[in-house]
Order: sequence, then C-alpha cells, then structure tokens
Amino acid sequence: MNQKKAHLKNDCIVHFSVPQYKNLSLEKIMEFIADYPVVAEYLPDEIDLPKTPKQWIVNVIAAVVGPPFKNWVGQQVEERNTLMAEKRELMISMDAEMAQKFYNSTHISRKLFAHKYNYCPLVIVLSVDSILIFVLLPSESKGQSANMLKTTSKRRRTQAEIKADKERKLQKELEDDAKDEEIHALQQ
Repeated sequence: MNQKKAHLKNDCIVHFSVPQYKNLSLEKIMEFIADYPVVAEYLPDEIDLPKTPKQWIVNVIAAVVGPPFKNWVGQQVEERNTLMAEKRELMISMDAEMAQKFYNSTHISRKLFAHKYNYCPLVIVLSVDSILIFVLLPSESKGQSANMLKTTSKRRRTQAEIKADKERKLQKELEDDAKDEEIHALQQ
C-alpha cells in the first residue's frame, strides 16, 4: 500500500484474450511489464496479485500498455505454435501455386475467428521447392478442404486444362489408330 494507485474507467478497459501457454504465464507477463513501470499503478499490491484473475490483469495491461503488449503476446503465441507444429509434425507440403490460392482464399471454414486476436492463424514457411503451411491455433478447425490442397491430392481442373486433356486424348487415339492401320497393312 506504499504506492499510489491509479484507476481506469470501464470504457477504457480493453478486453484481450491470452491463451494458457507456458510462455504466457503470469510470471512471464510480469517480466514483460517490468519495462513499463506505469502499469504497477493500476495493478493490485503484490500480496493480492496471486489472487487476482489473470484475465483481469491482462485486460488492464492491454489498456495501459496497448499495442506493444498485444504484439508481444502475438509473438509468444507464434513462437509456441511454431514449436508445437514442428514437434508434432503438423506441417503439410504443397505447390507454390496452390499455397498462393490457399493464402488468398476467404473460403476457409473456422470455428475460432482469428480477428479476435492480434496474430495470424497461419504461418507460411518458404523453402526451395515448396511452401509449408501449418495452422497456428490448435483449436482452429480447417475442415476437409485443407486436405485438397496437399500436393498428393487431386484438384479441380480449369476449363482450359480439361480442353487440353481432351485434345491430348484425341491426338493419342488418332496416333494409335494410325499405328494400328500401319501394323495391319504390314501384316497383309
């Protein structure tokens, strides 16, 4: 109680979600705000801090610190999810063209909306031959459509591809017929 406490009005409070990850524990958050001494004016005394809900503390920090805190949380989430994706082998390989279409697509089924959070639901890792994509949020459901984007799966063909395939098939049939006639002529 030695410190003078400040107050935030209800309309100044920012509601911000922080996942329950080890790298986003209350101890790690307190280490982050050590660079922002003004936050201590808005938090309860150290003796009461462990009794205070984490969500309340996060909301106050988000309101006082603002974007630097949100960016730090997003970075921590990204680091954790990258580590989990590598550890659990959640990455898929796909053609660069299909990866671009997937990235540009707005038709992705989701149960959890990424716009609530300040981080991207996908990470694209570039390599020499292909692009690797993996989901950052384990609670996010991509549905069956993501399986269609794998390099091993068949995909829909464009009208031009269908027409070219028909022309190749017709040309092959004509060549086969010509060979059959030639063989038949030689046999006689």
